Amino acid sequence: MNSMDEKKLEALLRQADALLPVKSIPETNQLVSIAHRRLRRRQSLRRVGVVAAAACLFICTGLWSLHLQTNHEQQVVNLETQIHLLQQRTDSALRLVEETLAQIKEQDRARQRTSQIETISDPIEEITAQIDKTAFTMLYQADRLYRELRLQNDAVEAYQRLIELFPENRWARVARQRLEEIQQQEHKKTKGDLS
Repeated sequence: MNSMDEKKLEALLRQADALLPVKSIPETNQLVSIAHRRLRRRQSLRRVGVVAAAACLFICTGLWSLHLQTNHEQQVVNLETQIHLLQQRTDSALRLVEETLAQIKEQDRARQRTSQIETISDPIEEITAQIDKTAFTMLYQADRLYRELRLQNDAVEAYQRLIELFPENRWARVARQRLEEIQQQEHKKTKGDLS
């Protein structure tokens, strides 16, 4: 470079320096205040960082809580569905149990009716037994009239009445035999009286 160029460059540099504000060396107080400002700025930046971290943590916690809540809601829906299905199964089982109990009760009633019917004696057998008892009583009375009281005519009427009322009864056959005995004895007496 030639000297002229160097001069021009120097002049330009001076002009540039003139245009720039002159910086003076700060005093001690100024240095302390600058240091305080930088310290406050750093503390502010730290606070902003802490606040930002807290905000991030808060947002993450909220998102996680929302995720858990959504997951929890899904679990609640699943549980409600399972409870509904269990309720349906329980209702179905209860209906089945009630129907079975009703059938068992009906079977018990049928058994009770059958046993009651079985305990009821046949009315024809009861009537036959009563007829037999009555015919025996009539035979017994007629026998007393004839054998103990010696009232032959009354005894004959009682035997005949028994045969009239109960002709097919076994005691009526016995009454016929007794009447034959009485007739044979009468016949013997009349033969004995005639001779």
